Amino acid sequence: MSRTTVDAWGSFARTFDPNPSPEYLAARGYNATAEAMKKAGRWEPVGETPTPLRILDVTLRNVAWLEEEQCEVLGYPITKFFD
Repeated sequence: MSRTTVDAWGSFARTFDPNPSPEYLAARGYNATAEAMKKAGRWEPVGETPTPLRILDVTLRNVAWLEEEQCEVLGYPITKFFD
């Protein structure tokens, strides 16, 4: 889990894309990360998917916004801070 998290952050730092390329992972022998990314699918940009959050945990997965109900109670749309 920690290696996959570091690989995603490293990819973002290098390319501004948190999805490391399969070729990059294969060239470095990062097979565990490659398998986790393959199972989870691409981490799509906010606004392009109903599951914009990536849970970097033992089971890598994408989910919908977790705080949407809280935003509704406070009167802030979930898109308020996208700009």
